[in-house]
Amino acid sequence: MKSLSKKLFILLLSGITYSFAYGQTEPTDKLATRETRNLYLNLQTIAKKGILFGHQEDLYRGHGWRAVPGRSDIRELVGEYPALLGSDMGKIELKSEVNASWQRFDDITWQVQQFYRQGGINTISWHMNNPVSPAQGVKSTQDSTIYYLFSSPELLQRYNTWIDAAADYLQSLKGDNGEPIPVLLRLFHEHTGNWFWWGKSHCSPEEYVKLWRYTVDYLRNTRNVHNILIVYCPDVFASREEYLERYPGDDYVDVLGFDLYDKENWHPDGIYIQKGRKMVNVLKEINKEKKKVMAMAETGLNRVSVDNWWTGTLLPVLKKSGLAYAMIWSVGQNNYWSPCKGHPSAPDFEKLYQTKWLLFESDIRKYSVYQLEKE
Repeated sequence: MKSLSKKLFILLLSGITYSFAYGQTEPTDKLATRETRNLYLNLQTIAKKGILFGHQEDLYRGHGWRAVPGRSDIRELVGEYPALLGSDMGKIELKSEVNASWQRFDDITWQVQQFYRQGGINTISWHMNNPVSPAQGVKSTQDSTIYYLFSSPELLQRYNTWIDAAADYLQSLKGDNGEPIPVLLRLFHEHTGNWFWWGKSHCSPEEYVKLWRYTVDYLRNTRNVHNILIVYCPDVFASREEYLERYPGDDYVDVLGFDLYDKENWHPDGIYIQKGRKMVNVLKEINKEKKKVMAMAETGLNRVSVDNWWTGTLLPVLKKSGLAYAMIWSVGQNNYWSPCKGHPSAPDFEKLYQTKWLLFESDIRKYSVYQLEKE
């Protein structure tokens, strides 16, 4: 027992020394796995050199195809996968075999493992059903869900089983050597909007914070899930005050993120660029104090209706932003936010790909993000 304690002390001491020497911050989970901790430190290093390009469900579906092992619209267009893969575990709480996008959880597991194997980074969102009225789904308009949840022991117990299901799944994600695969877990996102049951018009800031802290504490302390980095992610915000209104605290957030989608009627006035730059500048000011990782967790223009959107609209927002990663959304049943071969915006995306500081799979392999140089 003394030997184990001594090893743990040495490990923590070496981590503190490394972080102090390089001006980096540790994950908020002091028991984070080695790979998870290393990923967080490396994300801070990468953010000083470039931005990781991500794509939601990149290995799962694209333009005209679904669930074809190895396929990727991004890879077919530029010759390699993105650096970041987005997945979702909505409906894991219902013990469903498929998620909110009708993707089998077994397939998501395979894709997460494969992406990790090739050196990429996995981020998972959770479009969770309403825990008070599950049949209403995630886009429930019911008010006071969180109030009712914490007012009823029965409802809270049900919610605990939902977190248990998520914990079981996150702990099941293993690398080839049995190590837990690190995941950037994005909880209760886009809360500055009203479309999800945790949105700003459906709960008070205090209720939102209570739900967030309860969920994270349960995952970490009750279920010992230590392979997650927690992403805080509002939608459009106009000020520091709005961004931080429902912030759950520095001990509960590893990544300061935001979502920002473009709209066709914002062109040619450059509204996306104006909003994006303002949001980035607000976030950079906040992060001078908090010293966390920053990210654009979701973005895109539906159907990519502007042919030079990639270099003419997205790139100006990303340039010199200090973001660690930016992720475009997926291909839906009737909508899409990503390019493919033959799409009018494909030539412009290829120009985006040539941007030296925009990082894809081959770039991230060089960083070995789950290891530190001194190891």
